[in-house]
Amino acid sequence: MHRILTALASVILLAACQQTLTADVTRFNTLSSQLQGQSFAVLADKGQTDSPQFRYVSQLVAQALRSYGLRSQDRQPAPGEPPGTDPDLLVQIHYGDADDPTAGTDKPDPPPYGWPEWYSPPPSVWDDSDQGPEAATPLYRRYLAVDIFDAKAWRRGERHWLFEGRAVGQSPVASLDGTMPYLVQALFKSFPGTNGQTISVTIPIDGH
Repeated sequence: MHRILTALASVILLAACQQTLTADVTRFNTLSSQLQGQSFAVLADKGQTDSPQFRYVSQLVAQALRSYGLRSQDRQPAPGEPPGTDPDLLVQIHYGDADDPTAGTDKPDPPPYGWPEWYSPPPSVWDDSDQGPEAATPLYRRYLAVDIFDAKAWRRGERHWLFEGRAVGQSPVASLDGTMPYLVQALFKSFPGTNGQTISVTIPIDGH
């Protein structure tokens, strides 16, 4: 019995220590439920074309779209190879810092039921004001926005939105590149999602 209790305590402790990204995800869409087989291409804004970071993020987004049965047309045809057909959808991506990364901190929670009346713990047990800068873990807020357009309308000079999605996430991951895989997972959870609904999505962070 002691071993079982010890193992259970270890599992609870590991779960409590698991770092996560929590994101507010809002999506608007008029996408058909029949997405299987539709093709897409990712459009880069001015200044993003030669950006290695943009290529990295666009590959993550393209991978997420392919997981729902869409086909990417990002590859250029080889010499002598017939050109591919025009895509059905065009995808634009925006990402970056949501605000000052020092705005949020992750502090330990107080006891759920309070301390017994007969015991008064020292302030330093749950009050980290005197424990220095390492007492709280900084939380970094990043965002990822993805727009999907009707490619045929685009070629006519019209912008017909089929999907607008935005994920604003908070996590202890300081690197923007390190945050992007989790924001992509959050934004494309149950894609394309309920039109006009904002949901909270929690993604476990690997390696922690």
